[in-house]
Amino acid sequence: MTAPRAVSEPVVMRRVFQASRSRVFAAWTTPELLARWFGPSSVTILDAHVDLREGGDYRISMRHADGEHVVLAGTFTSVRAPESLIYTWKIEDDVEPETRVSIEFIERGDDTEIFLTHDGFVNDDWRAAHARGWNVSFERFQSVVAALQ
Repeated sequence: MTAPRAVSEPVVMRRVFQASRSRVFAAWTTPELLARWFGPSSVTILDAHVDLREGGDYRISMRHADGEHVVLAGTFTSVRAPESLIYTWKIEDDVEPETRVSIEFIERGDDTEIFLTHDGFVNDDWRAAHARGWNVSFERFQSVVAALQ
């Protein structure tokens, strides 16, 4: 069985954070820190697991405000700390197919720019939902990175 072909444009985002690349990378990949910023504000992270190596997996268990339990899981296909990450993205028990997230952590003097591409969406609604989620996550990420300084 072949995976469905992506029909929507990828989500592409750039954000600059006032912190070193190593600090930003750590906030993105350390389970305890990830649990503080990941997802919309209405989501509670119940557990986060990160095996940060090529072929390693990650799993984020979360509860939405309405009580719905969701598990996001995937595999790291490229890990170049602290420069970049590529990983698969699949919400367990969901009909939508696996997608892919690529992130570059770019030094900008004392700051770090994150360049994120999330692709593989089979419809515009799914793409739009993820774009909203990434926007909120980036807002929350800023406060976590700021607290690390």
